[in-house]
Amino acid sequence: MDWSPLEKVNGFCRKMAQMLAIASDDAYCKDGIESVRERWDCEVDLIDNKGTQAIVIHGPCLIIAFRGTEPDDTKDWLSDLNVRKTEIEGGCYLHEGFLSSYRLIAARIIEICRNTDKDIFLTGHSLGGALANVAMWDLETHRSIKIKRSYTFGAPRVFGRRASRRVRNQLNGRQFRVVNRNDIVPRVPSLLRFQHTGAVAYINRRNQIQINPGFFYVAIDRILGYRANIIRSHFMKYYRQGTDSE
Repeated sequence: MDWSPLEKVNGFCRKMAQMLAIASDDAYCKDGIESVRERWDCEVDLIDNKGTQAIVIHGPCLIIAFRGTEPDDTKDWLSDLNVRKTEIEGGCYLHEGFLSSYRLIAARIIEICRNTDKDIFLTGHSLGGALANVAMWDLETHRSIKIKRSYTFGAPRVFGRRASRRVRNQLNGRQFRVVNRNDIVPRVPSLLRFQHTGAVAYINRRNQIQINPGFFYVAIDRILGYRANIIRSHFMKYYRQGTDSE
């Protein structure tokens, strides 16, 4: 595995997105953890507690990739569908389901991050992207652990209004959320209850990436490219294709 894309630290980097998309896909361990270790040619830990999973890739940098929703995993769906807010401090609210899932593996994540001097990257697809966002908030805000970059793919909204403002101010320029055209998941839960953080890297109908496109650009692109439907656009396969294209 070529780790050089993670050396770039300014702004959005497509090659970095490609690499972290591979890690996000590998978090599903579809062919088993040994195949993941072979691909990365380094130590890879699997963290699993009551269905919440992440892989930790110990290369020249440390990549923590959170697993997304498994279609046949009831606990994953319950986390996704639990849209209650929970207050974590001073009027800052997070999505209760995502926070509860993260807490199942938080102790191990914190331990690993505290015992490394490597740059730390967080990533994940779908539910995994939500968990990566919660982890970045927790590690930066409460554990004084610096995160180099976070790239999420098809992540839903996580933060209440006040929490989202704090995250934007603290993590400005280090957090990117990749959205594949008609993917419905980044549009939930309701904007009235939760908000996104991080710069948007929008994959348009031509597999070109636009950074922080305007509302009308996205609306027109989604209409013109509607054959990429709201379900298919969410699959990790198409996020891999979108970031791999030049």
